[in-house]
Amino acid sequence: MTFTAGSLAFVGSATWALDANEYADMLAGSMSGNVYFPADTVDDIAGATAIGAYLVVPTPGAIALLGLAGLARSRRR
Repeated sequence: MTFTAGSLAFVGSATWALDANEYADMLAGSMSGNVYFPADTVDDIAGATAIGAYLVVPTPGAIALLGLAGLARSRRR
């Protein structure tokens, strides 16, 4: 695989299937960070090259649900 500095390496969106524990880890983790190549695990990062960054962007529906949950919680108090 070859990457060119200053060029987009990946475009579009991606979908991952997560179990409950992985989902909880994702929610507790960072919403942005760096993408490294080649790196499959955290142990590989020391020898890898940063090739870009990522940003998790919740869908508008997820943001609306969070807003409704906050509204419902505030009405209970």
